Amino acid sequence: MTETTNLISFKKLAPLGGAIALLGALAVGAGFGTNATVAAQGYLFAWVFWVLIVLGCLGLTCLHHTLRASWGLSILRIAEAGSSPVTLGVTALAFIPIALNLDKLYWWAKEGVHEANHPAFMHIRMIYLDSGFFIGRFVFYFLLWAAMSHILRSSSRKQDETLDPQLGIKRHTTGPVCLVIFFVSMTFAITDWVMSLERFWFSTILPLLSCVGAGLSALALCCMLILNKKSSVQEPYATAITPQLTKDLGNMLFCLTMLWQYMTLSQYLITYSGHLPEEVPYYISRNGHGWEWQITMNIMFQFFVPFTALLAPRTKRYAKNLMWVVILIFVMRISDVYWTLMPSMRGFGHHREVEMSFLTSISQWSDWAAFIGLGGLWFALFASQVHQASILPKHDTRLLEVEHAH
Repeated sequence: MTETTNLISFKKLAPLGGAIALLGALAVGAGFGTNATVAAQGYLFAWVFWVLIVLGCLGLTCLHHTLRASWGLSILRIAEAGSSPVTLGVTALAFIPIALNLDKLYWWAKEGVHEANHPAFMHIRMIYLDSGFFIGRFVFYFLLWAAMSHILRSSSRKQDETLDPQLGIKRHTTGPVCLVIFFVSMTFAITDWVMSLERFWFSTILPLLSCVGAGLSALALCCMLILNKKSSVQEPYATAITPQLTKDLGNMLFCLTMLWQYMTLSQYLITYSGHLPEEVPYYISRNGHGWEWQITMNIMFQFFVPFTALLAPRTKRYAKNLMWVVILIFVMRISDVYWTLMPSMRGFGHHREVEMSFLTSISQWSDWAAFIGLGGLWFALFASQVHQASILPKHDTRLLEVEHAH
């Protein structure tokens, strides 16, 4: 099989993803007609998860051009397509249903917000959490990310055509700058979209934890896409994916998994030791009505099982073994994002309009209709973008050279 065959198989995702996105949009519309608040909450969860996939791909692109490691070449084109300016633009447009329902999701967007408790503190927060300012920041984030994506992607594609090494050197200088901008902008974005769901609680760890989670989600998805090509013997991955490459990818997954658990535990211990009345409700609302079982499941199957599996060299040596691990990580990333967002909107507390237990919440069909629909949209956008360049960069052939050396 040739590289053309491989690209055609990716292209097949475009119409399939588009059809799924259309069906998901119809289902979400029906959900808004049935219960607008519950549908808006489910849509926010789905949008945050898939925007973290997009941003995780952008972060991996910046990381590759910073490190210039050979393992990054195997997923570079997938990460570039998954975070292209077109993908970012359409993902931003998918935020419109959330923007139209801010008052159903965020306490600060409701009319007549009570400011009796901590008036000075609340006054400062309300200045920042203004609906107009919120939307303005949103637009700025996506313009910034789209510019970063365009600069790095266009330079990489141009070097494929010209083979000019100076372009790679310039990206090696630009990559670290983009990576810093990425982390800083993500800090503000996660504060806006996720942390502001809580009235008083805040965490300086959550934005960085979300960056790590985004990178882990995106890397797991990229690995699934390329390891599938190895198992189906499709070129160029059948040649490029060697035991050394799967070992490198497995080590990167291992690193991000450990970092996710370390930061998750640190956030909990800092909140627990501080024992401040403004902060403890975050975990209290997640410590009953079934939500505690979900975080137990997350810790077990997003940390202990992958951690143990990735310790074994045999897991990382064979693509089929690594495939099972990345599928598990990706599924548990969905669970973790759900646990992070939903108790803030449906957990039991004085400012929640909708209160649901874990089992009641997870049974809401509108949540998963939105998730599947936006997932189909991402795959459609990815498939439409990935064929615009060689699936493996032509300007850097280290992956194939290693195989020939073996």
